[in-house]
Amino acid sequence: MKAPIVLSLLLLGPAAWAKTGVIESRSADLDVATMVELAKAGEVALIEPTPEGRSKQVVIFGLLGAPPEKVWDVLMDVGAYPKFIRTVVAINVTKKEGNLLSFDWELDVPFFNLKGSRAQRGERPRLIEVRGLRGHLRGTRERWELYSIDGGKRTLAALYRALDVDTGGVLLETMVKLEPSMEQGAALATGFVHLRGLRRFVEGLPAETNLPARTGPVPPFRTIHFGEGGLSLPKLEPLLRHGQLALIESFEDGSLRQIAVFANVDAPKAKIAGIVQDPGKYPEFIPNFAEQTATPAGPGLLQMKWELEVPLTNLSGESMMTIEADGTVDVVAQKGDITRGRWRWEFHERGPNATIPVHYAYSDIRESSWVTKKLVEKEPLFEHGIVIASGTIAMTAMKARAEGRR
Repeated sequence: MKAPIVLSLLLLGPAAWAKTGVIESRSADLDVATMVELAKAGEVALIEPTPEGRSKQVVIFGLLGAPPEKVWDVLMDVGAYPKFIRTVVAINVTKKEGNLLSFDWELDVPFFNLKGSRAQRGERPRLIEVRGLRGHLRGTRERWELYSIDGGKRTLAALYRALDVDTGGVLLETMVKLEPSMEQGAALATGFVHLRGLRRFVEGLPAETNLPARTGPVPPFRTIHFGEGGLSLPKLEPLLRHGQLALIESFEDGSLRQIAVFANVDAPKAKIAGIVQDPGKYPEFIPNFAEQTATPAGPGLLQMKWELEVPLTNLSGESMMTIEADGTVDVVAQKGDITRGRWRWEFHERGPNATIPVHYAYSDIRESSWVTKKLVEKEPLFEHGIVIASGTIAMTAMKARAEGRR
């Protein structure tokens, strides 16, 4: 059988492994103009779960200051990846015929390296599909969709990733068993690093290296404006049917500023707001909350003492919740194992039994565990994906509680 046919079957045929990921395009549900407006503030992620609550796929959208043809050419030149993704230490193309190729790769991650083989095909200038063949992460599948914007001068890129954590090595497999959110966190973090590195490379910018560690109080969040003069929720709702959307905003130096997660909730605004405003009950339905108490500390104020279960050791501390007149909730970490953390909830009514809550979050994950500290030391941009994953856990739990499923 000729090589192109073999590669086509590997890329497009039925899954060869029981745990191979499945990618589903969301292009039919994507309003490009609305996504471009949202992505002007930062990268955007669509986080899709399976019915069992595991990670199905993540899609990361970003604006690139180069035409789709240039972006496509860079992505198909896999040998150049070590130039803009610093965790990629080796790429060796083993076979190439036209727009079909296979290659061996090696990643430098904490504690030990990952190695494997992949196959890739492309349709210039709009599409690239990738899947694992052998080695670590062999069931992983990826897809790039490239949309021409600004008359072909720029690109809206969508990176799909369905990560096979079961072949990701002992560390990743163990971390996911200890903390299931790490499955989404790993897919988000690695995809975010890939897209950010690609953007800087095609725009002729130097690679991001060591990002400065932030200190001092976490600043108030920049909130998203929906409705007249802002983003159109109706145009985002087709994507929200598949999962949660997250906006990732960074400072000029590349370090994380904040994330905002939003989702459709089939419940009245008052119901989900009441759940968020009752933090003493969080351990009943939010994974990892070992304990939390809430004591009134004044009008609209609750003093919270909490304990979280995380890999290797538990964390504890205190935070202050402020409940505003319109139901909005703002939480600021005060002392304990997490001192640089801030969280906020806003609620947008979409009907008598429909609400879109927006959950803003920032926490310095270097404080949360030794494992996450080592990951961020290796690749600072991993911070962005891990914080998104934590926000997604909170949103998933609140949504399930409001809809009567927890």
